[in-house]
Parts: sequence; structure tokens; C-alpha cells
Amino acid sequence: MFKLGIRLLLSRKKWFVLLCISLSLILTSITSISTASKSIKLGLKEQGYQDYGEQTLVLLDSNESSQSLANNKDVEKIGQFQLLGTVDLHDGHLATVGTMDHSAQELGKLEVIEGNFPIIENGIAIEATYLSLIDANWKVGEKRKITISGESVSVTLTGIIKDYSAKWTVPVDFEKGINDYPNIILSEQNSLTENSNNRFLIKLKGSIKEQREKAYTFLGENDHNGFYNGRLYNVALEHHEHISVISFIFQIAILITSFLCIYSIFYFFHFGQQKKLSLLKAVGANDRSLFIIYFSQNVLIFLCSFIIAIPFIIFFHYMIIHHTFHLSHYSLSYFIPTFAIVMIWMLIVFLITIWNAVQAIKRLKKHSINESLKDVRISPYKEGTFVDRINNFSIKQIVIQAFTYPKQSLLMIVTISFSLLIIIFSIYVEKETIGLWDDNRNQYYLNSQEIYSSNTVDNLTVLTKPGLTFSLKDIEELESRSGISYIQKIPFLVDLHPVINEKFISFSLENWITQNEEIEVAFDDTYNGIYDGKQIIPNVKYRLLSEKEFLMLYPEKDYQEFKGKAILYIPNTIDDSNEILLDQPITFVRNTLDEDGRYEISEWEYDILNVYNGPFSIDLDHDYQIEEDGLIVVLDQETAMENGIFQGYNELDIYVDDNVSTSQVGEIESSINKLIALTPGSLYQNIPLDFSNDARISIFVGLLGKLAFITSVILSIVSITVIVFSKYKLKKKEWGIYLSMGMKKKDIYYLLYYEMILYFILATILAVAIFSYTVLINHTENSLMYYLQYFSLSAILVFIFISLGMVALASAIKKQSIYSLLRENE
Repeated sequence: MFKLGIRLLLSRKKWFVLLCISLSLILTSITSISTASKSIKLGLKEQGYQDYGEQTLVLLDSNESSQSLANNKDVEKIGQFQLLGTVDLHDGHLATVGTMDHSAQELGKLEVIEGNFPIIENGIAIEATYLSLIDANWKVGEKRKITISGESVSVTLTGIIKDYSAKWTVPVDFEKGINDYPNIILSEQNSLTENSNNRFLIKLKGSIKEQREKAYTFLGENDHNGFYNGRLYNVALEHHEHISVISFIFQIAILITSFLCIYSIFYFFHFGQQKKLSLLKAVGANDRSLFIIYFSQNVLIFLCSFIIAIPFIIFFHYMIIHHTFHLSHYSLSYFIPTFAIVMIWMLIVFLITIWNAVQAIKRLKKHSINESLKDVRISPYKEGTFVDRINNFSIKQIVIQAFTYPKQSLLMIVTISFSLLIIIFSIYVEKETIGLWDDNRNQYYLNSQEIYSSNTVDNLTVLTKPGLTFSLKDIEELESRSGISYIQKIPFLVDLHPVINEKFISFSLENWITQNEEIEVAFDDTYNGIYDGKQIIPNVKYRLLSEKEFLMLYPEKDYQEFKGKAILYIPNTIDDSNEILLDQPITFVRNTLDEDGRYEISEWEYDILNVYNGPFSIDLDHDYQIEEDGLIVVLDQETAMENGIFQGYNELDIYVDDNVSTSQVGEIESSINKLIALTPGSLYQNIPLDFSNDARISIFVGLLGKLAFITSVILSIVSITVIVFSKYKLKKKEWGIYLSMGMKKKDIYYLLYYEMILYFILATILAVAIFSYTVLINHTENSLMYYLQYFSLSAILVFIFISLGMVALASAIKKQSIYSLLRENE
């Protein structure tokens, strides 16, 4: 029976080829999405490990031993490091010295640029940027004396390490040399006194999601003496789980469409060999024998489809990666689970075909052998229905055709509608999440301290640790680079509060205070906005100007007059009441916590030189302007530094020239990398690159949507063509009579084409209704009409495919003579 099934299949070559192509298309789309998404996830994970280390968390000042922690059931890997002191560098920078065992080096994915990690006594390996500050001429293998926390030590340089520490996550209460990472890795065989408290890099077992959940529990069990690797999980692996969900959704969408289409195609494929199988039943074949015939046919179809699909799977696998995340990773350890997932999807597709075979056998059992041999059909419609009341022949004929096998007709409408919804919803998600970035001048953003810790005392913000900032000298050196047009510098003054006498508060300033006090109260219900009987102005931004910047902004004013005074920018001002503020005193207050745990208040009084309505703005050139909203206080940089109001800047927005060259970009990025490498916990964003990276998940959704749409549409058109042609063949005698009475074949083409168009119109209406309702009940960035343009283009593409299907259908009908249609097959 197995061989007989194969021979029966091969005798129907066109059906065999059609089924192989349809199944190979399904296997290609589902499998390529599965393998590509898995490779992308592995690529993201490996890239994240390279940038931020493989550790789930860092444990500080632990009394536990490495062995006791390794015995924990949740721990997969563990590495140990210690901090032994600091080395003073020029310009006020410090380098942390410590040891790091081999496991910690592997977990951290530390990369040696030259030489190797230290194994000899008093051997050291240094981060590249720190080495350039210690001694740029120090060669691997040479000895030097360095002073570590006041102790002179003779050491040998064994290796140069690629900068890593500035990228890694640091605790909120970060302090150099206390709770950071070694910039100078000293051999474990050294002459320094070791710290009794251990520090560990720990990777927990489980998936990314499970690691996140376990991390906080693990830290709680260890008295929270440590911190979670936030940059790895929240930055590098931000989209890791999303990729799995998105790929699964589109695989299910393709599977649903495939099921609907394969059901219809196989229905008529099995119907076409009904007579042959009835003859077998007549000579004694049972249901088991028939199932073996169907099974053998399905196995051959599936194997041939898989072979055809292999090169296409490889092509689409790389295409998905290349057009979305641009990175992937392969590992033998992940091959088996990936292969298993692919096999599961293939098994599901295979089971769909087997289910169709079982249904065919059940349908065969419903009729006697004699009925099956005589091609007994179900009446297309019942007498007395609304069809009889239709007078127009063409319309009546189209309706009769549509109601012949109505289940299959309904499936076609649903399938086409579902295909249109796949593409339009994928475009909708892509456009709504991709965001906009059209500023080609603002290229880089730097933040010296991404997070900080503070308390509120007497309505004033008090930092628990002094803020980290970029020094003026480093910024001036960066500003001197050719290709940089401007650096917008934001000082670290979160703990500096402006206060003013209530009788000098203007109407617009009062509005600002009222609006923003509500925000302060939401975070701290004890906040009342009063300090020493004066009103605190909340949510203020500061801008400090050098003499050059002041004269660029206010060429008509005198810089000497500005020194020691303040300029205010108050937004949304609609009156002239701000004149009351001119020449009035404004006091800046800071509450600091000293080393002994005591609070100390500092105050600086300024006079208000001028008040402007609207945003603070800077004109870089005649056609480019930087604007910033909010209440802005402008002070002069020189006086603020002399008075101790600020020590440096923590945020830098770097704007480049329009015609910046590639070599200039290289020099700028080299200077930025050097600055960032010396500032642990800092944030560096190459804005165009970061925007491109953020857009990858949206592009991924869009691309998978297009792939699923093309797959669904092709399957839909194949199945609709098969259904219409099969229904035509079932009624071939009727069509033969029409032709013998003078109907032209062209009229048949049009009637069948109109039937297909009817399905298309109904499907389009259904899809438009569902999508429009979804958009209208949700707040969207783009209007409904914006998306309907994309929908129209998709619908036009479907229409073109339907027309191509009709061309193939007409070609097949054209070959049939009137005699062949009227002839009865015995």
C-alpha cells in the first residue's frame, strides 16, 4: 500500500508539485523565523556579555567563601576579585588596584590587547586608557615602581586590557576604590596586604527572565551587599524576550493561515482521487490500508517540500538577521534545543497534513462505494432560497459558485482578511514604536553619573555621596577637537535649590511653582515648598556660561555686569508681570552631608539681571537652533566655580559640524572614549547608532510581518485558485452546456474572476473594519488615514496576486474543449 500511495501521487504530477511548493513555503517561513530569532538572541547575549560582563550580579564585602557560594543551587558560575588600593593619576583621576581570579576574568569577558593576565609575582595588567595616563611609554615586560595607596611597589607590566570598567554597572553609592572594579589587575601573588572582605561576580542559572527574578532574591539573602547587573539585562538584553514573543506570534499567524489554506488545498486533492480509493474499497481495502496510502503520500510530499525549502530557509535566515539586528551567534550547545524547536514546528505542519488525510477517509466513509464512483455531490444551494429570486444571470451564477462548498469559500475570505491584518498590524506596531530622529547635528550624549542616591531634608535634596562630574579641563580639551560645533554642558546641581521672597514672585512664576509642587508632593507628601520663610522654586534647570558663550548669546550685554547675577527663562509666559523680578535677590541653597553625618547648609545670593519669556535657545548658525524648555537659571561659570556652587558638568550634548569628516569623527570618538573610560558608571550614547539599535526590534516586527504576509497571500491565492478551479471542474458539464449554447470562454473567465474578486472585497471590508476599530480606540502617533495608505498598497498587491491566479486558471480552462466537459467518464 505504501508503494501504491507513492505511485498514485506521482501520477498526479501537477498536484504533487503544487503541494510541495505550498508546504515548502510554509516550512521556509516558519523555520527561518525560528532559526534567525534564536541566532539573534544568542548574538545579543554574546554582545551584552562582551560589553557588560556575563555576571548576573556583583556581591560586595561578603563574608562567604567562594566555595560556599558555588554550592548554592542557583549559582552557575562564580569569580572572585579584591580591591587593594588606588593609584593617583594626573588631573585628579584615580586608578583602582585589585586582584581578579581566572573565573572572574572569564565571566567578565575581559580582553587582553597585548601580553597576558598577570601570573608572576607583582605582575600587573592595566586598562589601556589608564596605562596612557600612568606611562604611555611603558612596554609589556618592563618593570616600574608605582605608588598604591601611599606604598611604593615594584611591578612588571604583563598585559594591556581593553577598557571595560567604565561600561560595567556600578552601585548607586559608587565610590572610586571602594566599590568599583580593578583598573590595574595585580597578580594574586603580590606583596600587598589582602582585604579580608571578598567580592564576587556571580552568574545565576536559568533563562534571562529567571536570572532577573533570582537576582533580587539572592541579594536579599546576602543582606543586599551588592547590586544587579542592570546594564546587561536592561540595556543589552532589553529586547531578548521580546524577540521570542514576536517570532512566536508570527509563526502562529503563519501556521493559522497555513492550516486554513492547506485544509482547502488538500480537501480538493483528496477529493480528486476519491474514485480511485473507492475502487480499492470495492476490492477489499479497509480504512487502515487507505490511511497507509494517504500517509505515504504525505511523507513523500513533506520530505520533498523540506528538501526544496532548505536553500530558502538558509537565505531567509540570513536575510532576517541582515535587515534587522545585524548580529547573530552560533554555538553547538544551543544547536540541539534550536533543532528540537524546528522539528516541533515541522511536526505540527506534518500533523496538519495527516489530519487532512484522516478527514478525507471520514468523508469517504459517509458515502457508499457506488455514490463515490458516480461523483455524487452536495447540492450547491436549496430550492426556494434567495438565489432563485436573482434575475441577473451573471450575479446569480457568481452567488451559486460562492455557495458551492460555502465552508471553503468562507475560509478563503477569512484567510485573505487575516493576511491583510498581519501586514497592517505589523506596520502599525513598527511605525508606532520606531520613534523619530531627524537631528543630524546632535551626535553624542555623555552622562558622568547615570544614577545617584539622595534624601530629602527640610524640603531640600541631600546627596548621600558627592556627584561625579567631567572636569572643565577634559571638556575644554574635547571642545578643541575640530568637527565639534558646540557642546551643551549641564552642571550636576540636583541639590542646589533657588529660593525667593514670596512678595517678588510674578504671576507666571507662581504658575510654574504651583504646577511643579504637585509633582514634588507626589514623591514626598511632606514637601511644602518653603525654606526659611522663602519659596523654593522647584524643578529648575541650570546653565553655566563662559565669557565666550555669554557674548555669543547676549552680544549686546556686558559679561562683567552678568558676573554674580542670574538670568531666568520662564516658560509659557503670557504677561509682563515678570518685571517685578528684575534686580530682586534670589538665593541658592544647598544642604550637604559631611563625613561625620552632620548636615551643613550653604547659601549664595544673586540678583536677577533679566527675565526672558519662552525657551532657552542657542543659535549654532543661521539655520540651526537648540531650544530647551522648562524653567532655566543661567549663571556665569567662573563665579559659580569660585564660590563652590559647582565642580563640573555631568551631562554633555555634543553637536558636530554639518560637513564633519570621517577622520574628525574618529578623533572625536577617541577623545570621548578616553573621557568615558575614566568615569565608571558613566553613560555614553552615540545617538544615531543608539537610535538605529533601538529601531531594530521595530524593524524586526515589520520584516516578519512582511514575510508572514507574503507567505499567507501566496498560500491564499494558491488555495483560492485551486478551490475555484475545482468547483469549475465539479460543474464542468454545466459549463459545457453553457458553451454549447453560445457562451464564450471569456465569459467563464470573467465569472470565475468575479467570484475571486468577491472573496477579496469581503475580506478587505472585514480587515478594514477590524483595523479601523483598533486604531480608533487607541491613542496613536499616526492617523488612521496614514495607515490606510499602507493597507491600500497591501490590498493592491493581493489584487495583483489574485489576477495572476486568474491568468493561470484561464490558461488551464482554455485547454479544455466542449467535448471534454460534456463527456461522462465511466
